[in-house]
Amino acid sequence: ILDATGVGDPIYDDLKRVYGDIEGFKFTSGSKTALVQRLIVAVEQRRVSWPAASGQTAVDGGHQPSPKDSGLASWEILTSEMKRYEYEISPSGGITYNAPSGYHDDCVMALALANHQRWETESCGNMLRVEGGERRGGVIARRRERVLAG
Repeated sequence: ILDATGVGDPIYDDLKRVYGDIEGFKFTSGSKTALVQRLIVAVEQRRVSWPAASGQTAVDGGHQPSPKDSGLASWEILTSEMKRYEYEISPSGGITYNAPSGYHDDCVMALALANHQRWETESCGNMLRVEGGERRGGVIARRRERVLAG
């Protein structure tokens, strides 16, 4: 699953041609809010966790990785982004989630997309993807459907 919004759309198209098992996610203010709120719940319920940064307790309360663990710096970036991530309530009552100005949220969004796929798979049960075609305006449009596995 990857961002297929704006500049991510042609990247998604290119990867889809090479790797058929890719799903695009279109970010809108509503879909991003739902994505982030689903991640918040998953972290609170300890369904999603990651190794702790050096000198901190593990994020899921479990194993404290040693500084020798490979890739720990990447987890420190995620931990930093998660700690900085913030929300704002608009005058109309809507909630928006973002990194503070001057900071990035790429790792947070990657984790949120991974969690979305985990949630979708768990929520739907054992599913079998069926690809089919549908004729629209003289062109066959491919669509993906999820069908319960028998």
